[in-house]
Amino acid sequence: MAASYQGKIMARSPFYITATGSTYITSATLQVFIWQGAFASQPATAQYTISKNALTATSTNIIFEIAPLVRDYFNHNRDAYADTLSTFADCVFVEIILSVVQTVGTVADVNYYYHAFDGYGNFSDAVNPQGTDVIVNTINVLSGQDILHPVYAHSDGIDQVKYYSSAGALQTTVSLATPVASTNAYDKTQYLTRTSASNTYSFTLLYSTAVQETVIVNYIDACKYTAVAIKFYDKNGMLQKIWMYAKSSESLSTNKNTYNKITGSISGGAYVYSTEKHQKQPYNITANKSIVLNSGWVLEAQNTIWEQLFLSELVWVNDKPANITSQSLEYKTQLNDRLINYTFNFDYAYSEINNVY
Repeated sequence: MAASYQGKIMARSPFYITATGSTYITSATLQVFIWQGAFASQPATAQYTISKNALTATSTNIIFEIAPLVRDYFNHNRDAYADTLSTFADCVFVEIILSVVQTVGTVADVNYYYHAFDGYGNFSDAVNPQGTDVIVNTINVLSGQDILHPVYAHSDGIDQVKYYSSAGALQTTVSLATPVASTNAYDKTQYLTRTSASNTYSFTLLYSTAVQETVIVNYIDACKYTAVAIKFYDKNGMLQKIWMYAKSSESLSTNKNTYNKITGSISGGAYVYSTEKHQKQPYNITANKSIVLNSGWVLEAQNTIWEQLFLSELVWVNDKPANITSQSLEYKTQLNDRLINYTFNFDYAYSEINNVY
């Protein structure tokens, strides 16, 4: 049986597979295959085989939740824009074979496959959310830096990107590789780079020549402060790069234990001690660095960027792994706040003293 394509899995949200039959069902078995690379390179055996019995004699369905199983197979990469696709997995194929046993008669197995991403849906997206193509229609790019943006290349996504000058003139059209359902999972999440020398001020994402989204490029200058690059995996499970170009400050915090150390010794039959040695001796010293970043003046329309940064599980500050420690995000508006600036606190996600065992 050939598997049919059923859409995307956003694996940070629950994803349900429902077993049903033409009569009451007694049990169901779900095989889950997960792999990267070519669609034809599906594993010979399932990574997971799950069997469930019906709760009652009159049950009409059995539900499986597979998202946590899928998440084990992502291998994300901070350098996705510069690296070769074969070194990481931001998209994986998931195929399921669902077999149902019912009280009377038989029912054919269900055979589906999906594209899975390490993204999530909101509560309002309801069950099995599918994600979106872009997170915002205006992006900030530091002057002199390349435009970097991810694209979901597929028959339910994007197959072309058109870049335009400040005067609205078409500069070039990029056709995305293999935007069909099967072929290669590496081609589904494509990380595009538009060089700073191109002076591109907008681009459109298209499928079958129909415009799906237009993104405006807003160039900014760091001016007084040194801009800080933030990379993070967004709601769609794709790597984004943004700039924080206002004030930043780093700090170091430490934690230690101490004990009273014997500093004396016997010399010439008498007890003596040295005033040069530490009596209170520290040990088990740990140190962690943190940084406070300010976005600089941003548009109200870009609030979704800061929300998705805030909700990301994978963040890098100037290519160093970091975790957001800010606990709340107040959505700012031009009406209430006039000029909008966001402040975020980050802890670097490692100990300053190398204590990796």
